[in-house]
Amino acid sequence: MKRMMITGLAAAMALSVSAAAMAQDKKTIAFVVNGPSDFWKIMEAAVAKAQTTMPDFELQFVYPERADAAVQRRMMDDLVAAGVDAIAV
Repeated sequence: MKRMMITGLAAAMALSVSAAAMAQDKKTIAFVVNGPSDFWKIMEAAVAKAQTTMPDFELQFVYPERADAAVQRRMMDDLVAAGVDAIAV
């Protein structure tokens, strides 16, 4: 009985690890812009449309609270710390 419980627990752990690995296969690409403008709203719509055709990627579009290089840098540092796979600036 004890052996069956250990085997069952091992199988459950293997399934959870493989499910986590599959979730991590999805790459994240963040688009960091320099400030709010109509141009970036158009590009954000294009990224949202691209997301529908790229299910293996998570696309993020990020606006700084103000047009400032230091703010943009902080946002990129935060994205790197969060584990984003690629950043387009």
